[in-house]
Amino acid sequence: MIQKTPDRVRTMSAQEEEYLQDIKGLIDFTIQNRLRFGFVIGKLARDIHALEAHGHNLAAALRAGLRSDVIGKRLLMAPDAFGVSDEDEDDETPSPVKDGENGHLEK
Repeated sequence: MIQKTPDRVRTMSAQEEEYLQDIKGLIDFTIQNRLRFGFVIGKLARDIHALEAHGHNLAAALRAGLRSDVIGKRLLMAPDAFGVSDEDEDDETPSPVKDGENGHLEK
């Protein structure tokens, strides 16, 4: 059962939600591409340190000059992030196997 958030509890802003999506995109990209653990942790640590210095207030940290390596990373996992669209993927179907015994592909 979903409970309504009490009025006294502040919900996240749209900017904060986008930032969390950026973190998720960075993590997903790192896992999918089997990059080094330190790659993602280093980027997050820098931002977290700046956010802590500004009372976990993203807007205040950005106003103070936070130059985040995380912002915009949600786009890394977009289907067309590297110039490949869903239509392109449909055109790249593998050739069927001619027979299972020798594994030659049809030409």
